Amino acid sequence: MPSLRNILVLASGAAMLPYFADASGIRINEIADKGSDTICEGEDWIELFNDSTDAVVLDGYILHDDEYPVEVGKELTFSVGTSLLGGAYLVLCCNDNDGIINPKFKVGKSDTVTLLDSSGNVVSTSGKLPGLGEANVTYALNALGEYVQTLTPTPGELNVITSKPLKDLRAQNSEGSSFFSMDEKGSPVSGFDAVVDLYAEVDAGDWAILRLNPYAETYIDVQTFKVKSSTIGEHILPSPGRMRTRGQSTLFYPICMGSEAVPFKLDFASVNSSQTLYGVESAYLRTHLNDESKMREWVIHRMLANFGLPHMRTRHVRFHVNDDLLGFYTFMEAVDQEYVSARSFGFNSFDQQNNALYKVKSLSLGCGNEEEYQKDRVEGFPEKCTSPNGMGGFDCCADDLWGEPKTCASGYTVKEQPWRSDWGIMNCWYTCLSNSGDEVTSGGPYQFERGEHREKVTPRNEESWCWAEFFGRIGKEKLSVVQAFYEKGYNTSDHCGKFLLSQGLIDRDLGTNEWDSAMEKFINSHLSVKGACQNNQCSNKRQISDLIDIDNWLKNFAVYATIIEQDSPMGNGNNYFLAAHAGDGGTLDTPKWKMIPYDHNNDVNAASTLCDEQCGNKDLTEWSVIRPTCKHLSENPLVGPLLLDESLHERYLVFVKQFVEKTFSNSTFLEHMKLHSKEIEATANESPDSVIYGNIDNSNIWNWISTRGEKVLLQLARWYEKSDNSAFPIDSSIPCVTTDDEFCSSTFCTSPNGLGGYDCWAGSRTEPCTCSAGAAKETGETTQHMGQTYYLYTCCTDGSGTGEQCGTFSGDTCSSSGSINVSSSCSEYNCFDGAHIVGADISCDTGFSEAQCAEKCCSQHNCNGFDYSAIDHGWGAGRCCTSYVSRIEGAFEHNGGTYRSCEKNSVTCEPDDTEDDDVGKLVGVVIILCVIITAIVITSCYCARCGCFAYRRMQFIGPVATRPQPPPQVVFVQQAQTPRQPTSFAPAPQAPPSAVESYPPSLVLIEGDKISKESHLENYMRCIEAGWAPEDARGRYLGKNYPSLARLKKYDSNPYEKDDPRFKRKDGEGHLHEAWRHLKDHWDVLPTPSHESSLRAFWKKLNLLKTSGFSGDKFSLRDPEPFDKAIGGYGTSRWIKLKEIVDEDLHFPEDAEAERALKDGWTHAG
Repeated sequence: MPSLRNILVLASGAAMLPYFADASGIRINEIADKGSDTICEGEDWIELFNDSTDAVVLDGYILHDDEYPVEVGKELTFSVGTSLLGGAYLVLCCNDNDGIINPKFKVGKSDTVTLLDSSGNVVSTSGKLPGLGEANVTYALNALGEYVQTLTPTPGELNVITSKPLKDLRAQNSEGSSFFSMDEKGSPVSGFDAVVDLYAEVDAGDWAILRLNPYAETYIDVQTFKVKSSTIGEHILPSPGRMRTRGQSTLFYPICMGSEAVPFKLDFASVNSSQTLYGVESAYLRTHLNDESKMREWVIHRMLANFGLPHMRTRHVRFHVNDDLLGFYTFMEAVDQEYVSARSFGFNSFDQQNNALYKVKSLSLGCGNEEEYQKDRVEGFPEKCTSPNGMGGFDCCADDLWGEPKTCASGYTVKEQPWRSDWGIMNCWYTCLSNSGDEVTSGGPYQFERGEHREKVTPRNEESWCWAEFFGRIGKEKLSVVQAFYEKGYNTSDHCGKFLLSQGLIDRDLGTNEWDSAMEKFINSHLSVKGACQNNQCSNKRQISDLIDIDNWLKNFAVYATIIEQDSPMGNGNNYFLAAHAGDGGTLDTPKWKMIPYDHNNDVNAASTLCDEQCGNKDLTEWSVIRPTCKHLSENPLVGPLLLDESLHERYLVFVKQFVEKTFSNSTFLEHMKLHSKEIEATANESPDSVIYGNIDNSNIWNWISTRGEKVLLQLARWYEKSDNSAFPIDSSIPCVTTDDEFCSSTFCTSPNGLGGYDCWAGSRTEPCTCSAGAAKETGETTQHMGQTYYLYTCCTDGSGTGEQCGTFSGDTCSSSGSINVSSSCSEYNCFDGAHIVGADISCDTGFSEAQCAEKCCSQHNCNGFDYSAIDHGWGAGRCCTSYVSRIEGAFEHNGGTYRSCEKNSVTCEPDDTEDDDVGKLVGVVIILCVIITAIVITSCYCARCGCFAYRRMQFIGPVATRPQPPPQVVFVQQAQTPRQPTSFAPAPQAPPSAVESYPPSLVLIEGDKISKESHLENYMRCIEAGWAPEDARGRYLGKNYPSLARLKKYDSNPYEKDDPRFKRKDGEGHLHEAWRHLKDHWDVLPTPSHESSLRAFWKKLNLLKTSGFSGDKFSLRDPEPFDKAIGGYGTSRWIKLKEIVDEDLHFPEDAEAERALKDGWTHAG
């Protein structure tokens, strides 16, 4: 009979006897999936009970977990001669690696434990455990035959069911307010020192084992936890706990650098489930790798709290083990605590009995990826590779090109592996196959799993070596994930959800396995390789919005974008949890997943490294919040499907603005943080871990926050200045795109490079900075050539460019320009060929640039300049200002404005009874615009060179930079022809003397916040109250509905809560709730475009190069639209008008060529 040592716990009079009996009474009676302190050395255990009066022979019986029979070798097969008397208990400890007298497997939190008889029939099974396991809490069989949790483990005894009571989560959370020195909004709370001392007393032998292999991340017992503070004295926890190392790069780096100041996870409730440290059951001790301020976690989680997002409370501590000071840490609440989830969802609505929390681990990313998940990559014996790794060991990367052949140990043969790009090195990878034909079937444990099997980290004490070795280690762990994928019987990306959950790579930290089915579907649809967008619009993944808490995700994106955090869902898809609960509007089948962020230790330089090497050459305070991902939005399966939706993108930008103004740039908030930084500086710098993490350098973080906040608001202003939807979709793949990358491009530069092409170097005394589109803007970089300084520039289309006069070029040559030669054409440029000023043909002398051509035209005595405020052409064109008004043809950019060539002047500036009605109307509109042009700051002229008035569109949405603010900017451009009676809204106050006189006397427009819709909506109501018609009050811009109000009108439900004081009108005479409703009720659609305008728009899109007036070999312009795009989408107003032209055979002599192209090609559109 085998020796069972101390694992057999018998009822009175029972004994192990070698005889047979009926097996009907055997059952699995109790399971400890997280172990118990009083038995099996704290390891998992399983209890069998013979509920009959007869002994049961167990010969050939098999006890296994849910991986059997796919995975064999871990099951326990009872040997011959083993039996259990009636009424006896048998406790089996899951701590025996030989699998002879104890199980070799551990009990997973959602495992199934089954007992088979010698014929393979199921004798007893637990069914799938719900995944709620915790130490000293077991699953026990109750009187109804159900496995239920009990707080009273009874190994070898009658089960005692003690249910877990519901916790007062709000009270538990409140216990920590003083300890963390913050309230639920991130504001300061007094009580504790800025830095407290935290002590852990552990067994010296356990501590030596942990220090021997800290990368194993295994727990050791803590005998006593203690906190010391000058304000509260000493606080000692009465019960023991435990702790382990924790982390990835933050753990590897200090070990490799020879430091003991590694990150930890502390568990205060492992023995006594009701024990907490100021409400905290478990916590992380975070080091400060990549954080010179040692404040990032402390700052950002307070910002998250202030912004109303899920957050972890943090504080600074000095950590001592056995009275030895290890280092200066950030103490952070662990995410996997119910009170933290309740705080995230709201204590009043949180369902304590039905919630879930999943951690998305970095090694789960890209499951099913064709490059990574190739079976060939994990075959063979990589440990037999003998290619030197440069650090005293070996790896499986070599190439004859650098004089290093691929080699294997004796008895093994090299086999090339599929292409991969680990470390940026390609095609060097191989493995070793056994000459005897042996195959690898490790079955685990794997390198990605925690445990003593993990390869130890050798201290190198040299930073570059450590990082190289770290990335090599991550490569091995990734390979072990792929190995486990195939060894566990999975083979397609459809299995990713089940695989990642089963291996804890997406780990359920709270909740039962009832939630796993929904999470499995979410993984397969959105977190595996199948979550990738299939086109630039992510149209195949837009349904993700039905499965998430949209505002929670968008607000998190707003924070990630502002702080430039790429080690996150915004970048590499790392460092977040997904949480759900039954009280949040979802169900078990379709929960509304909420994103809970953590790990914000990386600074902006780490974001640059994680994205692209090009980012290192950019000012990252300019990183765009408009397109905040590393590259194209569609390359990010979490961000792309949301931000490529125009309405969601709009909501996201609102959150960005709110976060920056309310929190990120809040001066009071930042002053509190600066004060804390001063309070911790001396303590942090004196800590022994400063040897590898450095002293505090907080000179950058505050300047960075200030600069970043200003630039984000400026980006938003520039974005809204576009005033239309032309920028959507955001179709940019530039890495770490900056504001200038969005609005500026070097492809528009037209400075001759001397080789027949163009470059972006100009600004010498004789060479202007010219652009084919937009206006030139210097980058700050210069170079010397032949004694002259040249300036690098780019061309910006958002009005931020300064024009040709860059560098040392002044362009002051008008006085000597003389008269314009009349000729039929110009060999170099002919930008005004066919134009007329007082009937005279205007063309340019040979060799003149566009800028010089325009300048010469401006210098003529009968040209008073170019007026770019004219909008009645429909294209926002300007005119040459003489005694006549010119119409337009194509366009080119000059000096910040759009120049147009002119047709023969036939319309005067003054109304003329001889003109036809249409022309009279046109002139009437011009007169109205002229009368109120000084009051309207949408468009204006400024005096440019030689008296030429070039259009400069003033900021449509107010500036946020430090330059002086312009006067309040009015967004309404048409006065009502017939004043309407004011509505029931309270009348506006009388205008002060400075008010614009052309408006009704009672109309006072506010400057307000010129980016948000709120101030525009309030101004809309002020105009209504002053008697304006709704269509006039809402304003127009460039012939289009005013965009901010148009976008606001898209909301189906009122976005302004009536009781929310934030949305009260600034004059106190109403609320935006009613204003929005009035706007919604009175919104009128613009008149349908005419046949002519639709035809011209079609022609322009069909043949951009021709209508621009330039030849294709001169300028790099956007490609013409294909025919089916140029006619417009099916059912749109343009498409309908063009169809009417074809169907009714309408004729347009002035646009005969466009008409002919339309009619010839229309069948193609079918």
